[in-house]
Parts: sequence; C-alpha cells; structure tokens
Amino acid sequence: MARVSLFSVDVHIARELRRAGHSPVRAEEDMDRESDLALISWDNPDSGAWCQKVRSQREHVPLLALCSTGEQVEDALTAGVTDAFMMPVRTTLLLARVAHHVSAYKQFGQLLDLRTRELLDASRGLRVATELAEAHDFMERLIDASPDPIMASDTQGGLLLFNRAAETLLGFSSNEARANLHMTDIYADPRDSLQVASAILGSPQKRVESYRTRLRARNGEQIPVVLSAAEVHDSEGSAIAMVGIFRDRKSTRLNSSH
Repeated sequence: MARVSLFSVDVHIARELRRAGHSPVRAEEDMDRESDLALISWDNPDSGAWCQKVRSQREHVPLLALCSTGEQVEDALTAGVTDAFMMPVRTTLLLARVAHHVSAYKQFGQLLDLRTRELLDASRGLRVATELAEAHDFMERLIDASPDPIMASDTQGGLLLFNRAAETLLGFSSNEARANLHMTDIYADPRDSLQVASAILGSPQKRVESYRTRLRARNGEQIPVVLSAAEVHDSEGSAIAMVGIFRDRKSTRLNSSH
C-alpha cells in the first residue's frame, strides 16, 4: 500500500484511497516527503506551479492529474505529470493506476541499483558465480514483470536489455533486439535517439522524466511514448550504460478517456 499526497482532491477520492488500504495525506503547500505518489486536481489554478515545484524536488515521483477537460489533460502532461485522467474517473481504474505507478516508481529505483551493481561487477571482473546468478535472475524477473517497456544500452548504443513489454510493443524478441538492433533502430527517426541522449547528458542529474518521443515498431508503426531514463555510472563517475522506461502514450489516453 502507498502513502499518497493529495492536492485539492475531494474527500470522496481520499475516502476511496483509504478504503483500498492507502494512506492519503493533504499536501496543499508541499508534497509529503514520505509519499510514494501525488494526486492533483487540475481544476485548482495553482496546480501547475505545485506540480513544477514538486518535480524540481523529487524528479521521479509519480504525479497523477485529475482533469475536467481535454485541454487540462494536455496542460498537465506538459507540466510534467506522469498520468492524467478525465473526471469523473472510475474508482477501480484510478486505484489500479495508482498501484501501477507506485510499483513502477519502486521498480525503477531497484532496477537502476541492480543494473549498476551488475555492470560494475562485470567491468571489474568481480563476479561470484552463485551470487551473480541469483542477482541476475531476480533482476530479470523484476524487469519482465514491469507492464512498461524497459530497455538499456551500452555507451555505444548497443542494446543490453529488452524486456517482455518491449517485445510486445515493438514486435522484436529480446534475443533478436540485443543481437541485431542499435538504439537508433528503435526510434521513429535516428535523430530522435540523439535528442534523447542529448537531453539526458544535458541534465545536471543525467536523467530525463516524462520526455515525449516516438518509437518505431517492426511493422513500421510509429508509437508515441513518454520516457523516463537515466545514465548509469560506476563508482568513479564513468558512464557505463543508459536505461529507460517507456510508456505508450496511446494507452495512457485510452485509460484517461474511460
């Protein structure tokens, strides 16, 4: 269950969150530091400023917007929210998406930590066979359990990681992608890959959140996605990989319209 910060959200939604086992807290000034996610009513004229303030302090925390119009949905996504819903929204859908985003948020942190440790072990030749096998198996199961596509590449753009959701979205098997594809091959335009890399490298934290871009499926379909990605470093600060979680924007819009 999650601790959820609420900004101008009505008491009915707070009550439903509490019934589902979550711990909602009011956060009219600042987001609660212990919260795993925030729900924001976009009817409040201060919602955009509140969202940007939170984003500057907690770059990767999920922010979900409750909107009354399609224009508000666009404004919220532009302001950096993770997901947006048209009101009224079904309680079951909202609770499911809260659970999904909290899980993805926690998985992202675990993924970066596990991947960094594995790559460090590989680069230093410190692999202990039994421990590595267990860590690798756990990491693979964690990654494949994610409903969102997760991909990682080495510093030359060669694919290191391509989970099941990525296979489903793009139509390539993991083995095929890692053997034959470069990161530039998965974007709608090779220049999109360079723009993503530039955005990551240009960020002080070497991360991007809610970055809009397009992927190209095996059948040629261009798929709009929202990307959260980061550069992975070793203990000496050297870049060793880039890892990203992609969310299909078409699926988000379908969920928001129900």
